[in-house]
Amino acid sequence: MDSTVTTLLNRDVANDSRNLSSLLQSRIKNVDTASIVLASDPEIAANLQSDSSESLMAMDSRAVIVRDRFELDLLQIYDTDNIARTNIVQSSLYQVSSLINIVPPNRSDLYLIGSRLVYLSRKDTKDGVVIVGIDMLSELQRLAYQLSLRDQVALRQGALSNSPVSYTKNGFSLETLMPVGSKTVVFTVTRDTGAFYAVSQTAQNILMIGLLFIAVLFLIMTIFVVRNIVNPIRGLSTAAHQIANADFNKPFVPRSFFDRKHNPFRIGFGDEIGELSDTFVYMEKELHAVYSGLINDLKNANQDLSDAYDATLQGWSSALELRDHETEKHTSRVAQLVQEFARYMGLPEAKIINIRRGAFLHDVGKMAIPDRVLNKAGRLSDEEWAIMRQHPLYGYIMLRPIEYLKDALDIPYCHHERWDGSGYPGGLQNTAIPLAARIFSVVDVWDALTSDRPYRKAWPQERALAYIRSAAGKEFDPDIVEKFFEWLETKGIQATSKTTEELGEPVNE
Repeated sequence: MDSTVTTLLNRDVANDSRNLSSLLQSRIKNVDTASIVLASDPEIAANLQSDSSESLMAMDSRAVIVRDRFELDLLQIYDTDNIARTNIVQSSLYQVSSLINIVPPNRSDLYLIGSRLVYLSRKDTKDGVVIVGIDMLSELQRLAYQLSLRDQVALRQGALSNSPVSYTKNGFSLETLMPVGSKTVVFTVTRDTGAFYAVSQTAQNILMIGLLFIAVLFLIMTIFVVRNIVNPIRGLSTAAHQIANADFNKPFVPRSFFDRKHNPFRIGFGDEIGELSDTFVYMEKELHAVYSGLINDLKNANQDLSDAYDATLQGWSSALELRDHETEKHTSRVAQLVQEFARYMGLPEAKIINIRRGAFLHDVGKMAIPDRVLNKAGRLSDEEWAIMRQHPLYGYIMLRPIEYLKDALDIPYCHHERWDGSGYPGGLQNTAIPLAARIFSVVDVWDALTSDRPYRKAWPQERALAYIRSAAGKEFDPDIVEKFFEWLETKGIQATSKTTEELGEPVNE
C-alpha cells in the first residue's frame, strides 16, 4: 500500500480509536455511578423491605429508569437474604442468572460471562445488594455507531499482539490497549480501505499527471531559454579544452559560437559574451600559428633522437659482431625479419619498435663473455657452456639502467627460454615466457639455420622448416610456429610436411 495512504489511515484510525477508548472509559465510570445511585436510592431501599407486588413494581420501575438513564445492559438488586428482587438483563445476556456469587462485595471489575466480556459494579448496603454492568463489545459497537464509524470492532482480553497494525489494500486494522479494572482489554478497529485507497490513488495519479505536465512544460521552456545561453559557453569551453590539449593538427578555421537564426535573445551580438568569443578566436589563431611550429619542431627533434638511439643500438650490435665472427650480419637480418613477422601477427607499432630494439641487443650480453669462450673453435666444455649461458643475464644487467630500453628487455633476457621449460637463464615455461621473446626465438633460429657459419654451411630452407616444426611444443610456442609458417607462405616459402629424419643430413653442411 502507498506510504501516504498508510500514514493517513494510521492517523485517522488511531484518532478514532482514542475517541472510542475515551468514551468507553466514560461509560465504565457511568456504570460505577449507576451502582452508587441505585444503592443510595431511598425508594429502592424502602421497597426492598416489602414483599408486596406494588413494592416490586415500584422498584422495577425505578430500576428501569436508572437503567435507561445510564444505558445499562445488566441490573440486578438483591435483598439481605441474597434473593434477587429485580433482574433486568439485555437480550444478548439473557442467560445470565445470579451474579451475587460472581462479584465480590463492593467491587468493580471486568468479568467473562459465557463468551461475553462484561464490566460489573457491585454495591452492598444494609438493605441489600446492587449489581449493574455493561456488555463491553455491545457498548463498543454502540459507541462506534454514535461516532458514525463504518468500522468493524472486536474485543478481547489480554495484551497487544506482535503486529498491532496491519493493512492491505482492502483493510486496515489497529489494536488499542485499555485498562479496565484490574484487567486489560484490547479492542481492534478494522476499516474497509478499498474505496479510500481507490480515491487516494486516483487523487495521487491526477496530482502526479498534473505535476508531470507542469514539469515537462517547465523543462521545455527552460531548455529553450538555457540553450541560447549555455551553447555558446559550452562551445568556448570545448575550444579551451582543445587548446589546452594542444590540438593543432587541423588547419585553423575561425569558430562561430552563436546561432543567428534561432537566437531570440541575440546572445553574443554586441554583448560581453560576444566580445569574449572574438578575443578567444583571435587568441586561438595566434596560438595555432605558434604551437604548430613548435610541435612540428618537437616531432622532428623527437624523430632525430629516436633515429640516434637506433643508430647507437646498431653500433652496439656491429661492435658485438666484430668480436663474434660467427654471427656477422645475423643481428641486422633477424631484427628486420622479426619486425616484419611481429607486424604480420598484428602487434601494435609501439610493441614492434621495442621488439626491433630488443632484437638488435639480443646478444649484447656476449660482450661480457671472455674471448677464449666466445671465439673457441671447437666444442665448448660444460664449464664453458655455463659461462656462455650467462650472457642473457649480463645483457639484462647492462641494459636495465637505461630508461629508454626498459620495454625492450624481454628479448635480450628471455630469448633462450624454451617452451617446455628447459631453457635458460630462468627456466620459464609456456606463456610465462614474454611474447616478444617467443616470437624472436623462432625467427632467430630460422635465420641462424639458413645462414652460413664458420663451422657449417647454411641449411636448406626445407630442412630448417622441418626442424622448427619438430621443435614446436618443445623449444617454440606451437601457435607462433603456425603463424610463422603462414607468414613465410606470404613470402613465397612453402613449409614442408617431412621430418628432419626423412630429409636426412643436408648435403652442404
